[in-house]
Amino acid sequence: MRGSGEARAFLLDICSPKEIGELAQRLEVARLLDEGESYATVSRLTGASSTTVSRVSKCLNGSDGGYRLLLGRLRAAADE
Repeated sequence: MRGSGEARAFLLDICSPKEIGELAQRLEVARLLDEGESYATVSRLTGASSTTVSRVSKCLNGSDGGYRLLLGRLRAAADE
């Protein structure tokens, strides 16, 4: 995909509004965990269940690197 407009259009086509909200919540969980927040704090701040926080943490620290890639790109875009 090229750019946020294409990604947005794709997500709107394949996800319900609830699913998009869940994806946004998981990304926020990943951001907070990456910043060193505790599981309990992340759960309280985002409303995510402890299971979701644990699952995101496992992916964040896993070998695929998708969350880390996206978090890095978001940081770079914010610094521009």
